[in-house]
Amino acid sequence: MKITPLHRTGTSAKFMVANKRGDFMISLSRTLYENWGLTTEDQQLDTATQMALAIIGRHTSAEPFKDKYIFAEHNTEVTPEATLAYLHKHEM
Repeated sequence: MKITPLHRTGTSAKFMVANKRGDFMISLSRTLYENWGLTTEDQQLDTATQMALAIIGRHTSAEPFKDKYIFAEHNTEVTPEATLAYLHKHEM
């Protein structure tokens, strides 16, 4: 898997994920990464990488990946760890 930060056109942190089964984008809203205390781009990249690994690990190969996985405070858990635990348990 390769994950690449995308140029910021707004306030969200965006990352392109490429792997052998398909490509997709992960977006973390500004309010989410601020609430989670991800103050540096390296912290945001690390969290997005862990999220991408969880998404890939639970993905059904019969279906393509969504083009975009958008995460904000209204559709995630309170902490990155809780969100990762959720992503490891449920298909996206």
